[in-house]
Amino acid sequence: MEVAHRTHPLHGTLLGSWSLPTLESRVVVIEEALQKLGALFHFSTRDLFVGRVCLDEALTNAFEHGCGDLENPPRLEVRTDQNRWLFRIRDRGPGFDYGQVQVENADPLADRGRGLQMIDSYADRCVLSEEGRVITVWMRPQGGDE
Repeated sequence: MEVAHRTHPLHGTLLGSWSLPTLESRVVVIEEALQKLGALFHFSTRDLFVGRVCLDEALTNAFEHGCGDLENPPRLEVRTDQNRWLFRIRDRGPGFDYGQVQVENADPLADRGRGLQMIDSYADRCVLSEEGRVITVWMRPQGGDE
């Protein structure tokens, strides 16, 4: 997982941008995003699973750790970039200390605290920026039949 102090502009084709008013709204938004991506990529069952898990973990983190008051709800942006897709989630929370994030050493059997590790393990590239208020994730579909 990479850390950047500022967020760089994204390139590629914008497929959708959503503001999430509630944590529960993430289910519908994730489905819409995966449908748009599925029209462009041949997603295997694994691709759908990985995409859903990564989006769900990142959006849940944005709500639980970033936007408790929901005056400025998290925003999700989904794009395609050549043969990859990417998403960026931005929240307006307080951020966090990168030094306290244990991505490599998270307990895989724990009930909490392993979301960033899962995202990082599935992603081609994962960047946290703006003190943890922005996560950008690039993913390459595996395709194929399962």
